[in-house]
Amino acid sequence: MNFGDHFEFVADVTALAPPAAVAITLTNALHTDRQLLRAIYRQLEAPYGGENWDALRDVLADLSWLCGGSIALLHPTLPLRSAAEQTIYLRILSQEAMRWQADGINRLRPVFWAGLKNTVRDLIGD
Repeated sequence: MNFGDHFEFVADVTALAPPAAVAITLTNALHTDRQLLRAIYRQLEAPYGGENWDALRDVLADLSWLCGGSIALLHPTLPLRSAAEQTIYLRILSQEAMRWQADGINRLRPVFWAGLKNTVRDLIGD
């Protein structure tokens, strides 16, 4: 399995009606990791979360406060200005989605606009 195998690419992210307890839209208006992390925690109503990538991994690995529901992280554009930070973010999403699916649960759905597929693949090295 490759990084990104657990990503969905769709023609219109805004029209997607995911079977999810929570759907979060994340865009290129989130320029820094701090802005991105705060937006995710706020929209997830996460009971905790620090301002570093390990904290995001912990939050996405837990999701217990959602009472079994799933989340869809919708990306009509890519957040973050730095390609290095985008790569870190995408790898975390891929790893956590893969982990949930390995457990037979589809709790984390990273969804991207189809036009981002090559960019995402380039960033994560697939």
